[in-house]
Amino acid sequence: MIRAHPFGYPKPLDRRRVAQAGCPKRRKAVRRLHPPLAQPATALCRVPGYGALVQLWRRVRATLPGVVCFEAMRPAFYRCVAAHAPARRRRSTRTAASRR
Repeated sequence: MIRAHPFGYPKPLDRRRVAQAGCPKRRKAVRRLHPPLAQPATALCRVPGYGALVQLWRRVRATLPGVVCFEAMRPAFYRCVAAHAPARRRRSTRTAASRR
C-alpha cells in the first residue's frame, strides 16, 4: 500500500502498521541503469550522413559503455546555433612559465 506524499512522491506505509494489519511483507529491488560517470566529457563529431551517424553511435556504445547521452544536429541547425552563440575565448594550453 502506498499513500500520497505531500510533494507528490509515493511514501510507503510504516512497517509496523503494515504488520499489524496482517499484510504480507514486500521486498524492494532497486537497480541502477548506468553506473555513475567518472568525469563528464564532450565530443563534437562530423559525419557525412545519417547512416554514418548510426554507425558512429553503435561503435561508441560498443567501445564506451558509460556513454549515456547522444545528440545529433542537422548542418543547418548547427550553422544557426554557431552564428548566434556568443564568442568564447579559447583556453590557452601554455603554462605560466612558457608565457614569459
